[in-house]
Amino acid sequence: MAMENNLPKIHQSSLKYCIGPRRYVEYIYDFGVEFAERFLGKSIFGLFWSNSVSHNDWRDSATIDQRMVDYFHEMDFRDIFENNVVVFLSDHGARWGPLIYKKGGYIEERLPMLFLHLPQWFQNKYPDMVWALKQNRNRLTSPYDLHMTLKHLALMSLGKEHKADEMAVPVSC
Repeated sequence: MAMENNLPKIHQSSLKYCIGPRRYVEYIYDFGVEFAERFLGKSIFGLFWSNSVSHNDWRDSATIDQRMVDYFHEMDFRDIFENNVVVFLSDHGARWGPLIYKKGGYIEERLPMLFLHLPQWFQNKYPDMVWALKQNRNRLTSPYDLHMTLKHLALMSLGKEHKADEMAVPVSC
């Protein structure tokens, strides 16, 4: 809030796109990288959320494509990918603009992106889980599926080797 109140802002698509000399989202992702590096080797959970790049216009997300690639290279360089499960997601697809009037627009509006990176050691130790994720990568899933996956990972981080079919399903699922 101090930055927003005291630094010059540039708006794009009616959102605060830049604050001071940088894009708004870069402050958030920088903090995410620092957070992950600070707690390497510890069981942590971090959620870093932004909407200043793509929320109001689906075309704006292309303006940060290269910077996101740079973040992924930086996380790889700092060994964050070797020690952490990294989830990169959105909450929905395009909800307005020309895409929703196309043949698949109704589906686009309701399909968020979801990418999951598993460390190599995890893939080696749990090949059955990797196989299950690969089987589901092109299937329709829901937030409940992601919730159960994160819950399973959290239990595993505590040393509880539950199988997914042994975990309680959320009541509203």
